[in-house]
Amino acid sequence: GSTARDPLANGRPFLAWARTVLGFMGAGLGYIYAATQDQEHWQLRTYVTPASQHLIGNGLVFLGFASWRYFAVRAALRRGAISVSTFGIAFVIGAFNHGGAGGAPRDIETSSGRRHDLPHDAKEAAGRQ
Repeated sequence: GSTARDPLANGRPFLAWARTVLGFMGAGLGYIYAATQDQEHWQLRTYVTPASQHLIGNGLVFLGFASWRYFAVRAALRRGAISVSTFGIAFVIGAFNHGGAGGAPRDIETSSGRRHDLPHDAKEAAGRQ
């Protein structure tokens, strides 16, 4: 490979991951901000806070992975041995699925005091009809 092209190409995925991290963290912080500003629906904070923590946590995990991958590829380029990262793909899929599942609310109580149960899968939703 080219001595100038390969290191520059290595930087592009890192920047893409950084953009993804900003999206996750921005969404998490935005949810927290919106929940603290809405005094009428204050009970939603109990659901918004865990979801926000998962978004911010995923962002931090992805930032750590992106940094590790950048330096690992840079070291491999210096040695002249580069390979596809199957571990990285599995890690990101696992981290995303693990973080997203915990932030989903089971039910929501509205200002009128009525509870709305949210089904987590199609089988559970079909059983309620």
